[in-house]
Amino acid sequence: VQPSLLKGAARSVSNSVDIDRSNFNFIPIARFEYKFSRQSNITFNYSGRSAEPGISQILPFEVSTNRTTTTLGNPDLDPEFRHSMNVRFRTGDFQKGKSFFAMLRSEITQDKIVSLNKRYRARSEVLIQDIGYINESEPVYNINSFYHWSRSLKEKTYNLMYGGGLSYARTISYLTDNPDASLANNNTAAGFDKGINNNTTLTQMLFFRYNPSENLEINSGVRYNYTWTASTLPDFAAANTQKIVPNIIGSVNITPTTIFGADVSKEFNSGYRTNANPFIINSFIEQRFLKDQRATVRLQGFDLLNQQTNINRTVGEILRDSQTNRLARYFMLTFTFKLQKFSGINPMEGQGQFPGHRRPRM
Repeated sequence: VQPSLLKGAARSVSNSVDIDRSNFNFIPIARFEYKFSRQSNITFNYSGRSAEPGISQILPFEVSTNRTTTTLGNPDLDPEFRHSMNVRFRTGDFQKGKSFFAMLRSEITQDKIVSLNKRYRARSEVLIQDIGYINESEPVYNINSFYHWSRSLKEKTYNLMYGGGLSYARTISYLTDNPDASLANNNTAAGFDKGINNNTTLTQMLFFRYNPSENLEINSGVRYNYTWTASTLPDFAAANTQKIVPNIIGSVNITPTTIFGADVSKEFNSGYRTNANPFIINSFIEQRFLKDQRATVRLQGFDLLNQQTNINRTVGEILRDSQTNRLARYFMLTFTFKLQKFSGINPMEGQGQFPGHRRPRM
């Protein structure tokens, strides 16, 4: 059970309103598991979650964050309710280095709180944006799947990993360029164009790891991502996007106490409205010394070519491609000293990692 209470007062220069909202939600939770063997099982989980609207979404008067953007809340908004379902299947022979994992997850939202977006040109040709909110009567949902297969050979000297997934999201948005369209029509969207947005993403990945000894480790692989985007909104033009990212991570003991490593990756992006294909090189060299190699000095260099850029696409009432330049090239010098002797076995080893795949020393 989930009671909720939102109480207080909101005031602006010319408006004042008292807020008193309370709800009580009964949320079912279910879990089922069937074990085929000690290393093979399937589980099913269901849960629900209620999400109350935010303050800005229920204020009945206009709020301006700047001269061109105004928000008008809807005090009649109901909380949205999300149904989440998750199925997982796991099998393999971990002693022989075989494993397979698959997952299917879905989420359906009732009374989804969606935006009413009104965009028009003022006499000064400045773009004005007014935003309102309603509860959507149609369900909004998304489905995600993922699978991973791995195989280790020759006492985990060679490791092959393959995986991927397919995801689909259906969202709803409203848009108009009519300056006379009202944002306060008794929880309706009169005068707005309704857009049903569909976004499908295919992801594939293939990795190979070679680890003949503690003195050499090489991890190579490639990730592939393809996205289909479509909407019923007028003048909604979207190109499908593609991303291919090959990479290689490796480390080698130059001497028994000196280790050199590098992480190299290259992105190939297409279909975005912004153009960036960064080539990223990270590297390190470390020296271990003192008894039992308990002290380590490491010098790391990140993004040596100074090309770190992230490209992202957001699908809603408009399609938005963004390019973000993060903190790029920098260097870090660290000193580590082990104050305690351990057994050499990581108590968390194997948790959250695929069989036969040791976390790189980077």
